Amino acid sequence: MDHAGDKDFYKTLREKTLKLRDSTDKALMITCGCNLFEWGTFLRRIDNFLMDTYADEENVQELVEELMVRHLATLEKVCESVGDIVDILRFGDDLGMDTGMFMSREKYQTLFKPYHTQLNEYVHKHSNMKTFLHSCGSLYPIIPDLIEAGYDVLNPVQTTAYQMNPEVLKREFGKDITFWGGGCNTRTVLNHGTPKEVYEYSRRMIDIFNQDGGFVFNQEHNIMPDVPPENIIAMYEAVADARSRVRVAEMEKKQANGVKKLFARGEVTVIIAVLILGVIFTVFSDSFFTAYNLFNMSRTAAIYIFIAIAQGLVVIVGGMNLSLGYIGGLTVVIAGYCMQEMGVSSLLAIVIGILVGITAGAVNGLVITTLKLNSFVVTLATSFIFQGLINGISQGFPYNDIPENFTFIGREGLLGIPYLLWLAALALIILGYFFKYTVTGRRVLATGRKCGSSQNVRCKYK
Repeated sequence: MDHAGDKDFYKTLREKTLKLRDSTDKALMITCGCNLFEWGTFLRRIDNFLMDTYADEENVQELVEELMVRHLATLEKVCESVGDIVDILRFGDDLGMDTGMFMSREKYQTLFKPYHTQLNEYVHKHSNMKTFLHSCGSLYPIIPDLIEAGYDVLNPVQTTAYQMNPEVLKREFGKDITFWGGGCNTRTVLNHGTPKEVYEYSRRMIDIFNQDGGFVFNQEHNIMPDVPPENIIAMYEAVADARSRVRVAEMEKKQANGVKKLFARGEVTVIIAVLILGVIFTVFSDSFFTAYNLFNMSRTAAIYIFIAIAQGLVVIVGGMNLSLGYIGGLTVVIAGYCMQEMGVSSLLAIVIGILVGITAGAVNGLVITTLKLNSFVVTLATSFIFQGLINGISQGFPYNDIPENFTFIGREGLLGIPYLLWLAALALIILGYFFKYTVTGRRVLATGRKCGSSQNVRCKYK
């Protein structure tokens, strides 16, 4: 049953899609149909409609234009509702048979290509979605037209149809469109072949289509009830083995280029310089390489690690915070003032200080986003404000009467390592896990990533 006409349908769709987006790092696809040729065959019966395309072209075009009005109205609602969440929008219009196309290339170019172009242009202009065309059969003559029309993905890539040779398809069109399918022949191989034959066939198709990316593995059509379970397993094993092979190759490549990249970025030079300085200081100073001095240096380093983490989070999303140091100073001054001047407990003072820091950061964010101002300029200005607040509250004097249950964090350590450094290491581990293993973390990383629209599909579905 079609519920698109129900009250609040698109509001509910957005809410459910957002929940799905937060629960997975997989690509999300929505089906929108927008069939043009197929609707003609539904209304007129396929034999009559095919004759109409030649004998009554004017009325066919009128029908297609009327369909476009309805399709664009639907696309408007879909793009507005989930266009910023969903990755792929699926169109469907079967244009081919086993033995060739339903019409000549010239007829497709005249009657349908302009409207397919209009559909793709609307989606690309009003959403972040890539367009996916499901079209069975032989399509070789019009694949250049489908690319020109703006389709990003072609499915199911029926390699058993006329002129749909996988090597030719990949060689001629693999740089311009992503192939989603063609992974296993469902007519003769998957249902009638041995597990070994299924495995070898699938691996061969993967080797062909996956060269330089632009390929999503899928069997050519639905898996029918007569397919032996062991053949399905063999197909999945082929995919898993191919994926493992790619990962091994990538790992070997990274290892081979690791030293080269390290020297290219200058990390080795910095490390060597630090080691040389350490040796020099150790030789010429008896107090440098001592437990006491190393403890103090580690404690100081921990503070800079926290500052680097905070600034790194801002840089990741494409911003800059010049007021960061003063926000940290204001937080400390407020906490110290609460403990020494107001007699507030250490725990409460810490909470108040953190809230002040969050408020200061929120002020920066609101000014930048609301007024559309450059983060560099805004945070430079607020740094003077926060500096003035620090000087006004503290009057330029340090707070010395601080409870020991608070200062021990900065003075003491565990196993000869300052507590501050332990906390900094823990913060780095948590952030590493957040960015690498959580959906939200990956979305934060993607916020500041600039990827050309023409490359998105190819890198996403490689």
